[in-house]
Amino acid sequence: MRSRRPSLGSILLFLTANGAFHSGVRLRRQARLAERDTWISRKLRFRGGSATNSGIMSPATGSGNMTAVVEDVYRYIQSQISANPQSAEWRESEEKLYEWSSRASPGFISSLLRIVSEAGAPLPSRLLASVLLKNTATTQTWDTKNEVIPPEERDLARQLSVELLRRAAKSGEKPLTRQLGQFIAKYASYDFPRHWPGAQLLDISRRPADSPPVSPVGPGGVTVEMAALWALKQLLRNIRNRKKGIVSRMTCVKK
Repeated sequence: MRSRRPSLGSILLFLTANGAFHSGVRLRRQARLAERDTWISRKLRFRGGSATNSGIMSPATGSGNMTAVVEDVYRYIQSQISANPQSAEWRESEEKLYEWSSRASPGFISSLLRIVSEAGAPLPSRLLASVLLKNTATTQTWDTKNEVIPPEERDLARQLSVELLRRAAKSGEKPLTRQLGQFIAKYASYDFPRHWPGAQLLDISRRPADSPPVSPVGPGGVTVEMAALWALKQLLRNIRNRKKGIVSRMTCVKK
């Protein structure tokens, strides 16, 4: 029997209680407004109406690994936020998002990145998308030996994630900044040393010679420099822990 996992709804409630949003009432109100306003879904739609022809998503690979389409991902995220947790709609959306996340289905990561980058989308939706991004970067999915995530989606994540971190920090969106920082730290620890954003993080953590001592602190109490350094710290910690794990396994084998 599959072990019980925390629901996406409980994750959102935890983030709410820890300052992600002003109140649960505001969270649900934003979700209901977003569900009623279909322009967001239209704005996120791929040109030409086909995700597989967009150049970002790839055809499904592997047994049962269905391609995730951005409209469906966004709709299921909205259901997790607004639907009754006892309803069939809510359970269906949870299972589908969990399936895409655990398998890193083609198109899922690029869909989440598009939702996070969409400034017009409600903060709860963008935050839940960032949580899913972080949870999708695992040894089973991101390790290049497993070849689960298409190369073009890996490249897209590397190109966008640090820029999204910078934008979130500049806007004062602290919970979103933290989730993106953890996502970077997780996937980059598997990419090290060939593909990792250490240089990019160091670049945005340095101050230009003619800038003030510290960049302005946004509403969330975090600066761009602080966000970059925090992500870099988490990344280096993950690399250290992975190396310790490898050494420990080698020692056990020798014994």
